[in-house]
Formats: sequence, C-alpha cells, structure tokens
Amino acid sequence: MEAQGPDLSKAYPLITVAGTFLAAGDAADYMVFGFMPSYLSDRGVSKASIGLVLGSLSVGILTLTPFMSELMPRLGGPAKSLFLGSLIFALLRFLSAIMPLFDPTMPNSDSSFLVYSTTGLFFLTGFTYSLIEVGSLAWVLATVPEDKRTEANSQLMMTRSAGTLIGPLAGGATFNAFGSGDLGYVMAMLLGVIILLLPLFAGWRPVREAVSKHSDRVSLSLSGSSSGMILKVPACALAYAIMISATVMVNSNNAFAMPYLKAQHGIDEWLYGVLMMLGVMGFMVGAGLALPCEKAVGGVASLLIGTTFLALGELLLAPTPLLGGVLPNDNVWLPACALNVVTFGLGIVSTIITPLIISYAARAGFSDEDASVQAAALQVFVIGIALFIGPPLGGVLADAVGAEWALTYLGLFTVGINMLLSLGLVYAEPPAVADHRMS
Repeated sequence: MEAQGPDLSKAYPLITVAGTFLAAGDAADYMVFGFMPSYLSDRGVSKASIGLVLGSLSVGILTLTPFMSELMPRLGGPAKSLFLGSLIFALLRFLSAIMPLFDPTMPNSDSSFLVYSTTGLFFLTGFTYSLIEVGSLAWVLATVPEDKRTEANSQLMMTRSAGTLIGPLAGGATFNAFGSGDLGYVMAMLLGVIILLLPLFAGWRPVREAVSKHSDRVSLSLSGSSSGMILKVPACALAYAIMISATVMVNSNNAFAMPYLKAQHGIDEWLYGVLMMLGVMGFMVGAGLALPCEKAVGGVASLLIGTTFLALGELLLAPTPLLGGVLPNDNVWLPACALNVVTFGLGIVSTIITPLIISYAARAGFSDEDASVQAAALQVFVIGIALFIGPPLGGVLADAVGAEWALTYLGLFTVGINMLLSLGLVYAEPPAVADHRMS
C-alpha cells in the first residue's frame, strides 16, 4: 500500500521559485523565436540557414542533457544547476543582442557574421536549457513524496505557463515599437536578459532559505549515475517512448502550420502568435486536470487519454479529409479550437509522464533523487529530439501529401502506437512500494 505524503503546501515556495525560473526562460524565448525567421529573412538569410540557426538550439540540448546526471552532483545539486543555467542564459542572450552591432553587412548573406555567431550562441543556449529544465524538474520532483508528484508537476507546469503567455505579447509589442529590423531585435533580446535576471535578483532570500534544505538533501543523495540507466526498467522505457511519440508529433506541424493557415485562412504573423498564446490556455487546463484524471483512471489510462486528445487536435487542425468535408474549413475558429485540443492533451501528458517514470524507477530500486534527475534529463532530451526531428518530419510529409493528409497520418500514427505502448505498459508496471519520505 502506497503511503500518503504530507500536505504539498510546504513545497509551494520551492515550486514557485522553480516555476518562475522556467517561466522567465520561456518568456525570453517566445519573445524572440517567433520573430527570428522574419528578421533573418529580411537580412537576406536563406530558409536553410534560418533552419540551421534555430536547429542549433536542439543540438545543444541533445549534446549536454545525456551527461546531466553525472554533471549535477559536481555543480552542487539541482538548485545550483538551475541558478547557474539562468545566469549563463542571460549572458548568452546579451551576446546575441549585440551581435548585429558587429556585423557590417546589410543586407546579410548565409555566410555572414550574424548567422555564424547566432548559430554558435544558440548551440550554447541549448546547454543552459539542460541546466535549467533538468535542475528545476529534479529539484521539485525529488523533494515531494511519490503520491504528490503529479500534483507538484501540475503546479510547476501551470506556473511556467505564465512565460508563454507573456513572451509573445512582449515580443510583439517590442518589435512593433522599435521595428522589425536590428533595433527591434536588439531591444527584444535585451528585454529577455532583464526577465531572465529578475528571479536571480528579486530579493527572494527568505524563499531560497526555506527551500535550501531540500536542495542540500537532493544533492547529497545523488550518485551521479548515467542518465539512461532507468531505461533498463521496461516500464520506464515504454513510458519514455510514449513521451517521444507525443512530443515529436506536436512539433512536427511547426514546419508547415503557419504557411498552411496563412494560405487557407489569411492568418498573419500577429494573429498566429495570438493563436499560439491562446493555446497555452489549453495546456494549463490539461495540466490542471491531470491529477484528477490520474486519480480517476490511473496514470497509464491518463496518458492514453492525453495522447488521444493530441491526435484528435491534429486531425481537426486542417481538418482531415477522412471526414469528407463534414466540418467547414472556411474560418479561423476550427484551427483555433483544434490547437487548444492539442495543447490540452499535451498538458495532461507532460504533467503525468515524468512523475510516472520516477515512480517506476524508484520501485525498481533507484533512489528517488537519482530517479528524479534521470527522468528530468530524459524529458529534456525528448524536447531536443522533438525540435530536431519533428519539424523536418512534418515538412517532408506536408510536401509529399499536403498539410491535411500529413496531419491525418501523424494523428492516426500517434493514437495507434500509443495504444500498443500503453497496453505494454499495463503489463510492465512494477509493483507499488511504500513512500516513507518526509517533506
């Protein structure tokens, strides 16, 4: 019988701090990333080089994340990893801001200083993603008891969602105020630096003192084992496969969604940004309902529900030709609603999956601290995989069969593969054990 943990209110300060750092990073990203393709294109940079610049971020994530389990004990634990990552992120964002000032070519070309320097800086920024994401997730999830992890992760995800709400609005306002050229780009980058530094210098000494004992305990309990060790547990490997398939599918439409919606509905960049911001609402609702869903039907069934919503949203985004034209595709409301269905499912999956993997690993004999760090590292690694594989996969499918059928194939594949993986997970789940930790 699984022991019931103490009230989660004692962990609220920790969740708030970690979630605020994540929100700051998301805000700094969304403030610039959505506008970078247009900015670079105006400077004469080709689409291929733009893809190289943006893709360098995922390469950085994939490079460092596999070593986070070994690196984190040397850094002093999750909290110090999180703080260090945010500080380096701010420094790299400042260097990115001043790069246009050192580039004499106007307009630019693919061989320009700006392209090379930004590619290198974004690659290094991927390192800071690993430090921040793994640090925050491990800090929270290794501290709370097993029966409280989904609730804690739900609150963490909802706190960080503030960044994806603020970022697009702040970025759009900055570019509108200073123009879409170098000045707007520099000011948006500098505003991101300020947002990244705020959590570090906001006078949160009492809060940091309140959570420092958790960080000390986690860092002292880490063994420094390899990030992939928990994948030797069959249930962890199956759950991780579900995470990969869902995340890659969500990111696969990045390559063609905007051009499709622009051609079909006349959606411009600003309105697309609004739709993406509204999609955060769906994610927040999914994250908030993840815990009651897990309590009602269990973790595995909740994952299947979440991935089904993901697939349903993909099928309706175009919508799928399998419906025979039953749903009208002549206004923006259908893709807007479909996007929220996608993000709703993603909210459920993202909230449940990592605590579930930690639970499986702990039941298989891993310490809670090692299981938390390894599961967090694997989740961040999935982000890198999704950013690296998803858009090219979606682009190839869309070029071959069109956006409607590309979304159809992706949606149906996601449902089918995750039904099989979930069935295997039911039989592979390790038996529950008692959780005797105190918070």
